[in-house]
Amino acid sequence: MKQNCTEILVGGLQPFTMIDFPGRLAAVVFLQGCNLRCSYCHNPGLLDVKQPGDTTWTEVVSFLEKRRGFLEGVVFSGGEPLMQPGIDDAVRRVHDMGYEVALHTNGFFPARLESLLFQKLLSYVAIDIKSSSDGYKSSFGVETSDPVVRSARLLAGSGIRHEFRTTVHPQIITDKDILRVADMLEGIGVDHFILQKFKPGNVLDPELKESGADWVRAATVRELARRFRRFEVRGDPAYEEMARNSQVA
Repeated sequence: MKQNCTEILVGGLQPFTMIDFPGRLAAVVFLQGCNLRCSYCHNPGLLDVKQPGDTTWTEVVSFLEKRRGFLEGVVFSGGEPLMQPGIDDAVRRVHDMGYEVALHTNGFFPARLESLLFQKLLSYVAIDIKSSSDGYKSSFGVETSDPVVRSARLLAGSGIRHEFRTTVHPQIITDKDILRVADMLEGIGVDHFILQKFKPGNVLDPELKESGADWVRAATVRELARRFRRFEVRGDPAYEEMARNSQVA
């Protein structure tokens, strides 16, 4: 199906967030379709690119026109927003309206990421690193994680604000995988890494339950805190404090 900016497939619109674009009052545009099928995905309704969304790109643009002067930024998320050929035009349209633009991506479309970075259309990018190279094969059915590594290199050298984060459920990613992700990121000069504890809810695999207190080893958290200048844990207050204390030490 041919797509352009006006035909970009929107799965939904979150009119306001103070979380998804750090330091900015923003809206989130969820684009339809994803190349992965992560069992812990909280947006399973966005995975099928053929499934109709809740709104249209024209309606999104109309909403953003009305919110100029109040909202500061717009986040393109998904699904996987870089799957859509019309993403460049959509981001440029929002940027030209005076908004700062953030992108949440899984990193599997480095050429489209490079295009947006080259055009200086993005102010913030978050890449979800799912696992180590071996983990991508065993847990996500992906033969190679090379595109993700390429995207990580592009982002690390871009000079724009960014974060690399990994969602953890012990049935999906092991501590060994986490440390291998850290090895890759350190190797390309990344100094900011985030671990996110899996949250149960409306996820793709309804059998995936709460990961429990032992979702990651304390020794792993301490090691990561020592290895990265900025290391954070999200979703577990005890480990959040441990990470902060380990970096101070």
